[in-house]
Amino acid sequence: MSQTPTAFTHEFPGHATRFWRSVPITRHRDTLRAIDEALVVLSPLVRPLVVEVTQAVMDLVLGLPDSDAVLDAANVAVIFDTPIPPVAVDLTGLVAIRAEGRPLSACIAQRNDAPDGHAVVAASGRVMASEAKLPRFLGDALLLRTRTGPVNVPVRRDHEGAWVAGPLLQTPTQPPIGLRWSYEGGILDLDLITAWSPWIEDPSGAYLVQQATLALAALGWARR
Repeated sequence: MSQTPTAFTHEFPGHATRFWRSVPITRHRDTLRAIDEALVVLSPLVRPLVVEVTQAVMDLVLGLPDSDAVLDAANVAVIFDTPIPPVAVDLTGLVAIRAEGRPLSACIAQRNDAPDGHAVVAASGRVMASEAKLPRFLGDALLLRTRTGPVNVPVRRDHEGAWVAGPLLQTPTQPPIGLRWSYEGGILDLDLITAWSPWIEDPSGAYLVQQATLALAALGWARR
């Protein structure tokens, strides 16, 4: 009987590759479209299952959040695909929306409850749960060593290869590969975060991440 391949998690926040691009505050809706484009080109490496979007009231002159503004239902969870155990996502306090094939920019409706000179903007977001393509993988499970003990992670296969999903109940803060972004002062920052070792320690996995960074660069994202 073959031995289950082994991987391990890196401590939060993981390895981040950072990018940025300019999005004028007057075109703040383009932030979600830019994230949608990034998700498309990253799909050979990572696919979102659940994405959290945090909205804020932004001063359209300064391009900064208004700390005095209170916004109801500011945090939205867009569910692209319902995570299957052992993947675990806590949606407490979030307004859940099912994507049903739509991009983020179509799921997050424009809001008109901001005072004059302000707008409700998707100020930040993160991939809460994702599945990532495993490099050179044979087997039906990945043995993931976490701070709380080992976990057998099921492997899903399709015509493109083998995939694993997270975060797991035992590692609730970290999907295998994730994204975080923030928007302020007309600058959209994006972090591609690698948290599991197959994409850090394995040269084939590191190559997949490198190809993803090149795809983002081709879209106009600059490295920080």
